[in-house]
Amino acid sequence: MMKKISIFLFIVIFLIGLAYTFLYIFLNTEGKNILLGLLEKKFKIKAQLESLTFRFPFKLFLNNFQWKELNIGEAELKLGMSNPFTRQIVISKLYMKDLKFTLHKEKKRKGKKELIPIEKEKRNEITSSLPRSKVFLKFNQIIIENGLLEFKDNTLSPPLKLALKDIKILIKNFRYPEIEKFFVELNASPQVEDKKIKNALNILGWIDWEGKNMDLALNLNNFDYFMLSNYYPPFWKPENLKLKEAILSLKAHLLSENDNLLIDYYIILEKANFSEEPEVSSEVETFKKILSLFEKDGKATVHLQYKTKMSSPEFKLTSIGEGLLNQIQKIDPDFTSNIITKFLQGAQETVEGGIKGLKGLTIDPAMGAAKSFLNEFLKNFKEIIEKK
Repeated sequence: MMKKISIFLFIVIFLIGLAYTFLYIFLNTEGKNILLGLLEKKFKIKAQLESLTFRFPFKLFLNNFQWKELNIGEAELKLGMSNPFTRQIVISKLYMKDLKFTLHKEKKRKGKKELIPIEKEKRNEITSSLPRSKVFLKFNQIIIENGLLEFKDNTLSPPLKLALKDIKILIKNFRYPEIEKFFVELNASPQVEDKKIKNALNILGWIDWEGKNMDLALNLNNFDYFMLSNYYPPFWKPENLKLKEAILSLKAHLLSENDNLLIDYYIILEKANFSEEPEVSSEVETFKKILSLFEKDGKATVHLQYKTKMSSPEFKLTSIGEGLLNQIQKIDPDFTSNIITKFLQGAQETVEGGIKGLKGLTIDPAMGAAKSFLNEFLKNFKEIIEKK
């Protein structure tokens, strides 16, 4: 009996070894062509791949994958233990290194649509060709190292070039195509033109896309105010604020429950140096006194909140005004109204002069209401000061 069991086990092990050997040889010789063919047939993606290698025990390695604006230098996929009865394929780890993706926004031309990496028609083709089966992919870990995301907006003057460099991402328990709750951690270095802030952006928390729940902390540390100065409205330009240097930080908490998203954030002025020219000394003194109104722990800090929907987030200009007004209501009674008046005059010039510069940093649907909102904000501002 033991002899028969031994023979049976030997045959099973031999067949498994034979199948594995066949799979090893097959994937190392034909795997690259199979993958590229599948992408083109199923998803209309014509990509390039330098090599695909299958290694012991169940690891796939890809080198130099390229598709339009997407480039991946190295990728490693490690299969995990899967249960065939759950129709779920488990990937214990997906590792990608030197990932680069570029987005372009071009000026619209007559008869032509805005240029983006994937045209709308192609996106529809890809969506319609996605498999309809109930097979799910479960990624225990997705790791990205040395990633690069570039955004070029040629609709602005001058053209805007933004980038996130040195991207490191860790995602845990990610399920596709039905996305459930997963954990995410991101670190990156923002760059505008040639100015880069090392490891300034940090995101940490979890997202439950299906339930529309979220708990994320987002920090942007020591951002140079001058980096986007070409796109500020006139009043907020550094030269009009008499600034020689300004460093800001953003501390935000994004909390969503059943699609009700609350964004609670602080804007902190870490450092500010003003012009020392005698002819602007009174204006500088005005700005300093205004900043002192918002001082907390030795730094000017503005606390703002607004509510929106996680499924369709929308930024409202009024949320900024409401947050500022709430803080202004706590102004020291001894703070004289003539100092505020100087501030209001500068802001009013921005309103009357239009909001051309503001367009570079806001979404177009908000532009029509911006001028009326700013006028209403200044009106409320004056009323609060007059009550002091």
